[in-house]
Amino acid sequence: MPTFPPAGAVDTLPTDLTPIWEEQCDDLHAVAAMGGFQAFINAKVMEDPSLAHAFMSHGRRVCCIDERITDGDGIRIPGSGILMQENDLLDSLHYAGVSSVTSHTRCGAVRASLLSQLQLTNPNTTAAMITEDQVEEAAKHFAKDLACKLNVPYEGHLAFDGEGMTGPSDVHIARMTFYDGTNSLNTTLLQHILPPAFVVSRNFHPLREAQRAVEVSFNIALHSGFGARITEDEPFFVVAVARSEAQREKLCDELAPLLRKHGALMRCDSIVSPTLAFSPDLEDLPEMDDIDSSQIDEPQE
Repeated sequence: MPTFPPAGAVDTLPTDLTPIWEEQCDDLHAVAAMGGFQAFINAKVMEDPSLAHAFMSHGRRVCCIDERITDGDGIRIPGSGILMQENDLLDSLHYAGVSSVTSHTRCGAVRASLLSQLQLTNPNTTAAMITEDQVEEAAKHFAKDLACKLNVPYEGHLAFDGEGMTGPSDVHIARMTFYDGTNSLNTTLLQHILPPAFVVSRNFHPLREAQRAVEVSFNIALHSGFGARITEDEPFFVVAVARSEAQREKLCDELAPLLRKHGALMRCDSIVSPTLAFSPDLEDLPEMDDIDSSQIDEPQE
């Protein structure tokens, strides 16, 4: 597991994040008032049936889980896969029909990967010693190399100012993660009804890596985002997105070790996709491995 600053490292928020936090609290309180994410999504789809398309994505671009990426359509893996073992990553993407690979600016997963590598030779290396230029170069190099190994185009380096990312460049503004087991979630189509969210594409990670990706998103929110504003009363949400009730149960079982670890700071909810109109190519993808919930790996520190 990549190292992050100690808990409590972010004690205050820049003043410009206060209205963002308050707006998100209002949005999530509205979800809770309707009975949770399933009831909320069902009601919104009834009001506007076009929202069902948010659960019918065909995107196969590999990109990061970062909530500030404007095109939420694709295969979402931290740092486009930089934290995974290469064999696991290539095996996970082998059947996916990947169309392209991207990197992005100011990637926390890339910085964490660099830190882990540098600490192998110099244990005293800290995150502050890694320059932004090093992070940018490492992100591009990794994504280009992955694209070459997958024999697909490198689509470019996403950046702010209309270049594929939006929001503050120096801080994260997500306090929730979608744990997507459908292979078909496009968060771009949900951005006007729900707060920004990290996205972890479950079926393109081995179980331990999927759990770690959720853990990474939670740590980013704590240490590079809303920080101490995340409390037992205003927790971080992980929302499992499933194709069926059976898969919903499996996804929630997978998340259970994280909930035990983080207690009331992390809360799990879930959605079964409001549409059964999955395209044939999605139905043909291998199903998530059958998992004995008693054998689920506990996330590592």
